[in-house]
Amino acid sequence: MAATAPTTAEVGRRDATGVCHDPASTASPNATLRRAGRVAALVLAAFLGAPGSAEAAPATVAVLPFELGDPGAAQDATGDPAAAAMALMNGGASAEDKRRLTLVSEEMRKLLAGASYAVVDLGPQAKEIDDKSPLTKCNGCEADIAKAAGAELSVLGRVQKLTPVLIHFDIAVRDAASGDLVRSVSVDVNGDTDEMWLRGVRWLFKNRLSEPRLK
Repeated sequence: MAATAPTTAEVGRRDATGVCHDPASTASPNATLRRAGRVAALVLAAFLGAPGSAEAAPATVAVLPFELGDPGAAQDATGDPAAAAMALMNGGASAEDKRRLTLVSEEMRKLLAGASYAVVDLGPQAKEIDDKSPLTKCNGCEADIAKAAGAELSVLGRVQKLTPVLIHFDIAVRDAASGDLVRSVSVDVNGDTDEMWLRGVRWLFKNRLSEPRLK
């Protein structure tokens, strides 16, 4: 019986080495690249659209005005803490102190905004802040003020003059919803100047508040 010649299709399915291929499944290099590109695009689109793949929204923060606290353990030139405390308390916050309190309050807002926190405007709460001041003695009411302003966290700073040149800073961060204390930090600086007040706030932010992030 004579051998049957292979059909054109059969010839097309056999390469030079004798390995059989299906012409329908053999694609050109360009087609393969195009197909791979489409697959990569679909995978990327799916990843970007997946829940939780986007970065979390920044925490919203309300920075209350920094306040001048009681002198505490202040000492006068003779070493008498009571005399020094009375002298500082009777003098109250000077115009220079008030200016510096505003200075460090604004600095804290700038530092938080620069670290991608959303700092809320407390303008509408100005009267309530004034009525309830000093906020450092209102049993955590700053959290309620922050919550009313739409913030998740409240930041309240206090400055104490332990001596005419030794300045103490402490900052309390609270969860606005619960009022719970999230973080409490403090530092002392030596010098009653703009530069030293700013240095105290910047040091606390860099070394105590920036990491781990507030949330």
